Amino acid sequence: MSMVRSLLRFSAVGIVGFLLDAGVLTYLTSHWGWEPWIARVPSFATAVCATWLLNRRYSFAVNTPRSWSEGTKYSAIQVIGALINFVIFVLLIAHSSLLGNTLIVALAIGACGGLAFNFLATYLWLYRAAR
Repeated sequence: MSMVRSLLRFSAVGIVGFLLDAGVLTYLTSHWGWEPWIARVPSFATAVCATWLLNRRYSFAVNTPRSWSEGTKYSAIQVIGALINFVIFVLLIAHSSLLGNTLIVALAIGACGGLAFNFLATYLWLYRAAR
């Protein structure tokens, strides 16, 4: 599968992951009264698990059996990508008067940075042998 096709599918799977993350977060905070920073743990974990399974099947066409090692590596990539996303967001709102007032732009740029890292690490490292 081509890199562009994998990227498009990876992005679509990311939207599914975002919706799952948001849904679990919303449910836990509004129905169970969880604090958002605590509810973020299971919501993020749910999204990572779902995107791992969807990406290995649809974005990268991996046909080997799943393993804990692969899942752990995928999760580590996602955590690093989330940190990159957050750092970019914080730097932009802290150092740009324009973006400090337009949080959605800083959020989108941060998300693009995280997505770029996640995709490249997954494509070039984790599933390199599967291609």
